[in-house]
Amino acid sequence: MASQDKPTVVEQDFNDVPLDAEDHGFYEIWRACRRSSKMPFARALGLFRAIRYVHQNFLPGDIVDIGSADVGSVIVIAKTIELFGAAKRRLLLVSGEAESGCAVTDGAANDFDAELSIALADTGYESSLVFRHHRLKDLLISTPVQEIVLLRLDHTDERASSSALENLYPYLVDAGVVIVEQFGSSAGQRKAVDAYLDGLVISGQTRPFLQVSDETGRIGVKPADERIIDIRGTTPDPPPTSSTGRPSSSQTK
Repeated sequence: MASQDKPTVVEQDFNDVPLDAEDHGFYEIWRACRRSSKMPFARALGLFRAIRYVHQNFLPGDIVDIGSADVGSVIVIAKTIELFGAAKRRLLLVSGEAESGCAVTDGAANDFDAELSIALADTGYESSLVFRHHRLKDLLISTPVQEIVLLRLDHTDERASSSALENLYPYLVDAGVVIVEQFGSSAGQRKAVDAYLDGLVISGQTRPFLQVSDETGRIGVKPADERIIDIRGTTPDPPPTSSTGRPSSSQTK
């Protein structure tokens, strides 16, 4: 009886991270993810919620995954889209360095390709909508990008993360999702992300708020291009003051 009462590994994952009513359906997706992936539970759940958010708001665009060498993210993305019956989107994947070439050996790359093919076959996602490259520049040359609805960066390298942001973040639609998985563990990715987002502020754009998604990851939503000064569309007038310099009584009631 004691062995029957002991929670399984999957059940223990759910005990460790609180879920809400809208997370219905994630259990089976996580079971499928665990069979082929080492993706952490909280990270998979954050990606599931991001895809759900995109679906709920009818946001257009491709899903771009940069730097991942694990098929878990593809499984979560494909199965979540299937769960909500959403229109199939292009999945653009880059597993290698953004500039300098493939970050893994040819053997490892072939192994990942094989795992990816198996995972996609299991999810039933249309292979014609999946574009896999080992370098970012190959993706940019061969697969024109117009709108991105979710941009996920899993690189630890500063230059790779910086290049991905510079080339892809401008295509992220307003209210689109950006995920930086190594922000809390990689000094390189954190430096690249902070530098790029600081540059947005300098250029007059709004820096997205990044929320903690797991021990290392951060997730945010891209603000609208134009800053909102006031709901009336103009800068509000200062309140009238009395001779003492304090707000008049009519303003304090």
